[in-house]
Formats: sequence, C-alpha cells, structure tokens
Amino acid sequence: MNPIYKKFAANILSRLNYTPINDSWINGVTHITLSKEDAKWIKSYNRVTKIESTLSQLTLMDLKLSIEKNRRVLEIRNKSDYVYRTTLKKDFHWKDEDIIRLYPKASLYRINKYYSSLPRTELYRLNLIHKFEQEDEQLRTRIQKYKTEEWKANVEKRKAAAQKALETRARNYEERLEKLNDEILNLEIGVEEYDDMDELIRDACSNYNDYSYERRRYDSYAPYVPFNSAKDDEFYKRITLNYLRHCCTNYDDLLDYYLSQVKEEDEFGITLLLKHSVNSSIRSVYDWL
Repeated sequence: MNPIYKKFAANILSRLNYTPINDSWINGVTHITLSKEDAKWIKSYNRVTKIESTLSQLTLMDLKLSIEKNRRVLEIRNKSDYVYRTTLKKDFHWKDEDIIRLYPKASLYRINKYYSSLPRTELYRLNLIHKFEQEDEQLRTRIQKYKTEEWKANVEKRKAAAQKALETRARNYEERLEKLNDEILNLEIGVEEYDDMDELIRDACSNYNDYSYERRRYDSYAPYVPFNSAKDDEFYKRITLNYLRHCCTNYDDLLDYYLSQVKEEDEFGITLLLKHSVNSSIRSVYDWL
C-alpha cells in the first residue's frame, strides 16, 4: 500500500476520533458522513476524488464523502460482525486476561454514544473471536463447559431461583409495609400538656419566629408573628399544632425510624400517615386545634 494514502486516511479517521489499529478492520467501514467543517478540511487538499478512487483500488476501504450539516456518522457494513467488550465477557465467557493475551487491541473504536467524554467503546470482530477460540487450547478448554446442556440447565435454574427470590422479597416488603401502616395508625403518642393556653401559644409564636428568622435570610416572606391569644385564629392554630408536633412529641424520631424502613417511593405516604396519627393524638388533648 502507498504509505501516503494510508496516512491520509488515518488523518481523516483521527479527526473523527477513530483510530485505525490495522488495515483489516477498515474494510468494515463503508461510509463516512462528515460535517461541513471536516469536508472543507479534506477538500483543502484538493485531492478528494483521487484519494477515494485510490483507496478503493488498494482495497483499504471505500471512502465516500458527503456534506451534512452538524452530523458525524460512522456506519459499519454489518453491525452483527462486531461485539462489545462487555458482550465478549458475558456471552462468550472471556476473561480480562484472555483479552489482554489474545486480543489486546480492539478491531474498532467508536465514540461512546451516551457520554462522548468517556473512553471510546471497543468493538471486537466475531470471526477473530471464533478463530482465537479454536486456536487457543487454554481458552477452548475453559469455555467448553459453558456450552454443555448441563451448564445451560443450571443457568436456567439459577434464573428461575433469582426470579422467585425477587418475587418473595417484593411480597415480604408489601406485608411489612402493611404492618407498618397498622402500627402507625395505632400509635400511642405522648403529648406535653400545658395548663395555660396563653403560654402554649406564646411558645408556638416564639418557635415560629425563631424559624422565620433563619428563613428571612433568603425569603422575604417570613414575617415576625406577634403573640395573639385568640384561639379561633386559623393561622395561630396551625403554628401551635406544628409546635406541639415537633417540639412536644417524639414525632421527628418516629419519622426517621419509619422512613428508614420503607422504600423511597413510599416515604411520602408514610410521612402523611404518621403526621395524621400524631395530629390526632394532639387534638385529643387540645380539642380546640
């Protein structure tokens, strides 16, 4: 092969973030669609047609150039001819030491389709994989057991057992969640009792103002609340109920405990249920709330 054309093809692919490891894998590339910027860069050599025809004659690859705005595509002749490294290890039962020993350099490198900043994806040719499996006695002997009917039956058995365990775990969680709901509804919550209602409301206002003082640093809608002994005011009822729940019961400790027992999607329901149970206990002592 003419080294000039080989170098030119390598430059094109390197600008597309593809590194040619050897000549054989390039046969799998049949079409490259370039952005306008890349096409202008290539045309600056004023030899595009000559390079394309020469590469075709040298059977390195057929390089077809076209301009398409804001797109950069690498099409493989037949994607089924390649497998990812994870597939090579999972389905073909290769180990890392096998890859390092037999197939250290992947046949094709592609930009990661999920995160382009990550290392490039490695693709391995199936025909080379089968060739190494036939030629290397150590690899062939080790993976032979994965092809027996006994091994396949054991795999299916393990899959069934795992599925059954998953269903059992889900069923047990639902039963435990139902028991937690019943337990919360039947909780006996101790509430601190005030003899003087004015003192209770004053403490509730003080607690609210302390909280609002912190909020006023970033929220202007957190006004100072003066003491008001009017028990029929809905706002003062609300802040008094909140004060009793958080400061005069073990609501926060109970909440931390029950949230640690459930999944994230069930936390909101458990919180509402516990809040309702504690509020009911408070209203049994302070019926005017």
